[in-house]
Amino acid sequence: MNCTIKTALMMVVLLALASCQKPEEKAEQASAKAKLEAAQVKKAIESYIQINTNVEGALAVEDTVENRARQLSFGYVHSSVHETEGGSYYACVDFTEAPADTLDLDFYVALNPDNEPAVSKVVIHKVNGKSRL
Repeated sequence: MNCTIKTALMMVVLLALASCQKPEEKAEQASAKAKLEAAQVKKAIESYIQINTNVEGALAVEDTVENRARQLSFGYVHSSVHETEGGSYYACVDFTEAPADTLDLDFYVALNPDNEPAVSKVVIHKVNGKSRL
């Protein structure tokens, strides 16, 4: 083998070794991606709430069980974000409604036609701690 071929082979081997990652590096990158996805989901939910909250500070949500519109005051977005089997995501969000109801809503987020995360569905999950699912 001449020197040029040996040098070329050595370069290929070095490049291959340089591109290898340790398993813990791959896990760190996957974890960072998951955190970014969670942040994007939460941002989409918070944007939706902000855009759809009326001047009185209430978010109107249709309650299909009680067949009425609820006027909800935002509490907070829970820290955990879950992925569905279909590849969308959801997070729970706490709200209150006068005089004393507390509600837990699930906001589902999927990519819109512009490939941006956006709320695709809102479901009342719990009312005063009682599950509706």
